[in-house]
Amino acid sequence: MNPSTDIHTPRKVYVELTTKCNLDCEMCIRHSWQQPGGSMSRSTFQAILQQLTELPHIDTVHFGGYGEPLVHPDVHAFLDLAKRQELRTELVTNGTLLDPQTIERLVDLPLDKLIVSVDGISEPSRRHLHPGSFAAFSTALLQLYERNQSDCTCDVAPRCSECLWAMGLVQCP
Repeated sequence: MNPSTDIHTPRKVYVELTTKCNLDCEMCIRHSWQQPGGSMSRSTFQAILQQLTELPHIDTVHFGGYGEPLVHPDVHAFLDLAKRQELRTELVTNGTLLDPQTIERLVDLPLDKLIVSVDGISEPSRRHLHPGSFAAFSTALLQLYERNQSDCTCDVAPRCSECLWAMGLVQCP
């Protein structure tokens, strides 16, 4: 059987760098945990990458989980290590930490896919879920959209532009 077409051959590994988050959403499962949060060490991540060399059909590392990957101090180094191993990289974020410098770093890697969790597209809807996050979230999405209009190859444009249109931040043709 051809591993590239076999649906039973794993193609992606999911890595949770941290259980820490910059938000404190009332509905988050982290509120039910008894143990303190933690973050992955560089040596653990390097061991994962080393083990992936024994799994040649894995072509993507997905950074996500219950924590916010962008709060991990080594997230950019980990993304870079995965790219150097010629793996595709995906990152899930709540979007509030996507400042211009972070956006540039992700684009320059290049990150292959950026997934921004959208729990509400208006200040009132986000106020209940993520108090105080709407301004940072909408600014970050607008900056990402503008950066993506230039030469970004990251898979984010359609979903980002649809969200910004729904928020009233951009006009669609």
